Amino acid sequence: GRLLAWSADPARQVAVARVDGVRPGVAHTRAVVLAGGVVVVLDRLESAEPHVYDFVYHNFGRLAPGAGWTATPAAGPLWDSSPARSIGDLRVLEGRGPLRLDWDLAGQVAAPAAAAEPRSPALALWQLPAGRAFIGTTGLNNPNTATIPDSAPSLFTRAEGRGAPVAFATVLE
Repeated sequence: GRLLAWSADPARQVAVARVDGVRPGVAHTRAVVLAGGVVVVLDRLESAEPHVYDFVYHNFGRLAPGAGWTATPAAGPLWDSSPARSIGDLRVLEGRGPLRLDWDLAGQVAAPAAAAEPRSPALALWQLPAGRAFIGTTGLNNPNTATIPDSAPSLFTRAEGRGAPVAFATVLE
């Protein structure tokens, strides 16, 4: 891959990189911005040929769809492979506007002691609609609790590109 942009400015850290040939004929450009405790991830995938692209995000904690979003059981696996068949409790997400998911991290990290209003640690994810979205559970080794493997509620967003670029825009707070 190639590093296209970099800034270590503490107020707004940025890294942009591109990999040509991440799959045959597919280029992937990713920009990551960290500013004010918010992470913005911008992905652009492109190919002259039709492709199906998957954005996958795993996190520990308890996952719930945000306001205006529902999760209903999926009819089958996302694709035909043993990793896809091992995704537990696969559900289709439906809603309007940007996708919102919330992870309760109370069992993962301690709440900040110096906070003016102590609240349970949490992670919020927003993603602009790019395709069909699903949630399910995978297994990962958890460095927070030393549980091996631990349940990791995950987001899977699937989009089709037919010669035009596909973009995923995701915000984590």
